[in-house]
Amino acid sequence: MRLRLPGPREQVLGAGVLLGDGLVLTCAHVIRIPDTDDHQPFVTVEFPGAGGGDTAGLRAVVVPGHWVPRADDHSGDLALLQLSGPPPVTAYATLHRMPTIWNRRVHFAGYPSRITGGKWAEALIKGPGGPGDEWVQIDPVTETDTLMRRFSGAGVVDNRTGRVIGIVVSKLDSEREGARHRHGYMIPTGTVVKHLDLVRERCVSGRRPVPATLSVDPATLAAVPGLLAADPDLLTT
Repeated sequence: MRLRLPGPREQVLGAGVLLGDGLVLTCAHVIRIPDTDDHQPFVTVEFPGAGGGDTAGLRAVVVPGHWVPRADDHSGDLALLQLSGPPPVTAYATLHRMPTIWNRRVHFAGYPSRITGGKWAEALIKGPGGPGDEWVQIDPVTETDTLMRRFSGAGVVDNRTGRVIGIVVSKLDSEREGARHRHGYMIPTGTVVKHLDLVRERCVSGRRPVPATLSVDPATLAAVPGLLAADPDLLTT
């Protein structure tokens, strides 16, 4: 989904993910009023490709208690919006908890300047990274997949399962040995649910992290042959 400032031809701010109950997940910096710690009173959420023209959209406001601006250590940076009416689509996402798997391929779409109709990109998950402890590094697969401004808030979809496993939060250009390296970062579902209560309660699938004291050793698992068959989620991550 595409987020804009209100008005017929106003600025594209970034992307978002439609969840159940008319909720929209995005990054806090997408809807932040520049040079302040506050957010836009409302934004327009558009549904490209949903019929009725790409400009058809709904007003959305921040859900009380669900504005988490980026802190100095780059934690947070999340916002949950409520649509003003039923969305013009029937499909919506459920965020899935998934372990960070090296080189897992994912895809997403953003709305950079001059390509406001959308641009798709693929990336490879590399592991926890970035400034702070809440992000996961995602590296573009090819040069054409380079992340650009206004990809923030886009749902990150696992290619293998089709599940949404987080949202794009940032891009980073660095230089090493004379060559430029472009990285991206996502906020994984496990981080989202730490900050947004409604998402944790209504919009999440997948197994919760298991404390080490509750982990099952391989010998115990082997003694219960029906366990994996009874819980297919153990095999899909």
